[in-house]
Amino acid sequence: MGLIERKERPKVKEEPSPEQGSQLYQTEYTETKRFEHEAFLAEVVGKRAGGKHIAIIGEPGAGKTTILTKIGAWLIQQAEQQPPAPLVVAWISLADVGDRRLQAYLRDEWLPKVCEDNFDAAWEDWKGLRQQGRVWLLLDGLDEMSGDALTAIHRDLGQAWAQNLRVVMTCRINQWEASAGGNILIDSFDVYRTLDYSYRTSQGEDQVKDFICKWFADNEKVATQIRTELDAPGKERIKDLVKNPLRLTLLCASWEKDNQALPETQADLYWGFVNYLYNWKAAEFSDEVKLRQELDLALGELAKAGLNRQPINDGAVRRFRFTVSEISKLWTDRSDTLLPAAKNLGWLNVVGEEAGEAVYAFYHPTFQEYFVACSI
Repeated sequence: MGLIERKERPKVKEEPSPEQGSQLYQTEYTETKRFEHEAFLAEVVGKRAGGKHIAIIGEPGAGKTTILTKIGAWLIQQAEQQPPAPLVVAWISLADVGDRRLQAYLRDEWLPKVCEDNFDAAWEDWKGLRQQGRVWLLLDGLDEMSGDALTAIHRDLGQAWAQNLRVVMTCRINQWEASAGGNILIDSFDVYRTLDYSYRTSQGEDQVKDFICKWFADNEKVATQIRTELDAPGKERIKDLVKNPLRLTLLCASWEKDNQALPETQADLYWGFVNYLYNWKAAEFSDEVKLRQELDLALGELAKAGLNRQPINDGAVRRFRFTVSEISKLWTDRSDTLLPAAKNLGWLNVVGEEAGEAVYAFYHPTFQEYFVACSI
């Protein structure tokens, strides 16, 4: 997994075609350096001696949480190899923090979970370690906090108790980039972006193929078949779709389950994706999953409304982006329930801002087409 350091503010782009739908989550940036995984750990995390924190941003399913998990394991491993210096690595799901103060959550909820007793003594020990720069906070999912997450984190990390903390935080790229007034965290974080997997490059790399081969390590024939079919005419949209690590995982999982064959239609393939995602999210978002039938119908209505749009004054047609007011108008009195559910499940994501309100897009334009097909 490579990471690119972001230096510039994003520029507005025209809507991509469904064949290049991954561009919905791409922004203009200066590529200062690419890091392979081990190099990122050693050169960025390992040499973090103070100063700015680290933000890892990327589209849904790009591997942000996985990278954060690997960072935590690596930090613990490094500490074990250099005893007796103690180290605290605190993994925090920001969705659990909600609208509470971060310090209170750490002291009152996180610490009791990891310490069986002597909470007060442990908290005092932590204060000493923090002053030595020996406390790391791994904050997962800024976009999943309630309220104004940017302001809340900026406020909490600016307090005296947070001085000398080392923080690595993940966030969906749309949430990080969509603030109209500018991201107030930008001055206190070095920002790195996850990259999609690549197909054949000038250096001969084919990360999609490598992933598939590792998934089907005991069946090279199947791995070769999948990779070959992705290059077939008419598969351009699916090929672009599965550059994303999560969606490539879904492709391999559904292929394995369905006896090693791509479905005859995109709709059948996406039906497998959708079922897999709903089942996977059921434990974490059970209330949202219960809305599946109603939500699928609502998403179909929204998707169809977008694709049916007529050109506006300048001849442009905005088929894949929806403002909050447009969604609310279509979903009427159910938008307060359905929109949060669509966000939590990942079907809709913020990709910008227009006239002071958030602008949403489907997880990928081809999912919008799928929900239209279901609706019809």
